Amino acid sequence: MTTDPVSPAPEPEDPTPRLVGHIVKGLYPLGIPYATDLLATPDGCALVDYLSPPRPGVHPTDRATQAHRTIVAAVTALGGPTAHALEALLDLHPAIRGRRAVALTRAERREKAGIAFGVGASTVQRHTEDRLAKRLAVELYQRVRVGIDTTHATEQHRQPPAPPPTITPRPTSAEHRRAAPDRPRRDPPPRPTR
Repeated sequence: MTTDPVSPAPEPEDPTPRLVGHIVKGLYPLGIPYATDLLATPDGCALVDYLSPPRPGVHPTDRATQAHRTIVAAVTALGGPTAHALEALLDLHPAIRGRRAVALTRAERREKAGIAFGVGASTVQRHTEDRLAKRLAVELYQRVRVGIDTTHATEQHRQPPAPPPTITPRPTSAEHRRAAPDRPRRDPPPRPTR
């Protein structure tokens, strides 16, 4: 049996969404384009422990891969500009230049995240990063502790959609003329002659 270097001691209580949000913010500086990047920082290791708890015989890399998949699925579930901004801030899809992936700097990732909301990198840093970390934290918390796949999975979303309303086609202008009572037809004005 191997010793798991990722989790030295079990945590006494479940992390709250607030604590998970702080952990997510700790991932912003380096990003996590690959699952193994989660094992490079204490915040990443804490998130691996939270999303994929230690089990006998499971290697830390396998747990990091499962945690990374959960993060990507949670970001995707948030959808819209939130998902695009989080993908940029966490560098979930590294830029390909030539034949290899190149890690973007934090400033470049903030600029890319700002495009999703139509704001600059400094606005992302001051106002958006915290809000996005909280939204992702709640999504991860719902997935892990409550057992719901997404915060957007309400009863309304689980029911099949209602059938579309019946639409009566409007008659075209030619059909209107045919259906209209007989009117005297006007001749077009005469053309000027030269």
